[in-house]
Amino acid sequence: MLYVLEGSTLGGQVIHQRLLAKGIFPEVRSICFHHPYGPLVREKWEDFKLVLNELPDDCTDDALFMAKATFTALKNWMKGTLIVP
Repeated sequence: MLYVLEGSTLGGQVIHQRLLAKGIFPEVRSICFHHPYGPLVREKWEDFKLVLNELPDDCTDDALFMAKATFTALKNWMKGTLIVP
């Protein structure tokens, strides 16, 4: 799950730059949803990868399952159909 969410911070950099280039939301540069770590995005991602690389190899199937489940939950949330037990 964290792989999906943390990975989105990288894509958020592209979105953030495009919003700024179009003059959209310039007043929230430092706290923008698409720019959560400010200039530390790359550093935070590298730190996260170090943690991932320490996980045992037998976690791969579980990690893939959770990544897919996270994408599904996010999609359902955006559609307004997320059901939380």
